[in-house]
Amino acid sequence: EQYFGKWGDEGVVDLYHTGNELTIYTSSRSLLGPTFREQLSDEFAKLYYEMEGGLNLLAFFAPNLPLVPAFRKRDRARARLGELISAIVKDRREKGLSEEDFLQTLMDAEYKDGRRLTEDEMTGLLLAIMFAGHHTSGVTFAWTTVLLNQHPQWLAELRKEQEEILGDSDDLSLEKLRAMKKLEWTVKEVLRMYPPIIVMMRRLLQDIEFGGYRIPKDAMVMTSPAMAHRIPEVFENPHKF
Repeated sequence: EQYFGKWGDEGVVDLYHTGNELTIYTSSRSLLGPTFREQLSDEFAKLYYEMEGGLNLLAFFAPNLPLVPAFRKRDRARARLGELISAIVKDRREKGLSEEDFLQTLMDAEYKDGRRLTEDEMTGLLLAIMFAGHHTSGVTFAWTTVLLNQHPQWLAELRKEQEEILGDSDDLSLEKLRAMKKLEWTVKEVLRMYPPIIVMMRRLLQDIEFGGYRIPKDAMVMTSPAMAHRIPEVFENPHKF
């Protein structure tokens, strides 16, 4: 509400950018708490995008080349993010605070030998989770909005469903969200047509037999949801929303 409340009654927006930005603010709130969201989200978003800029094909083969400007910005951003998260950890420990967010979960966690996580490990885990969910959420947001505007009859159905479930209440609980089945169907259909992950790869840990084929250990197995979701024998009218 705070984010969209800044919009006027009409205008033009880049839905992909909007989805990614909204995901950054939402994830920083749920992972790092309300104080971080209110005070540091803008800097965090900038640093995140600088880190992301260092994620390219070259980085997979030579991630530490010192001559690549994007890599230098990535490393500076990672160091600064570590400083921000360390400051939160220090402040909470000094004041004896305990928040309801994922950082607190990491602060309270222990390895099997009883060792606590270092602040660098906490930073790495937080960023790994954010990288895993950021673009997938942003892309899904964008395609959902595009497809609903292309099919306004479904937009009307979703508004009707929300009015029936919410009534006069402005409290959107998890239970009420789960009751919105048409919304769930819509998001799943968006994910079928435009999956944000187009290829998935896994390396085999042991030999297996599958579908009459013997696949050896260490082989790379790949599947493409973008193709599998358009197979007409599986999905009737696969190109239709």
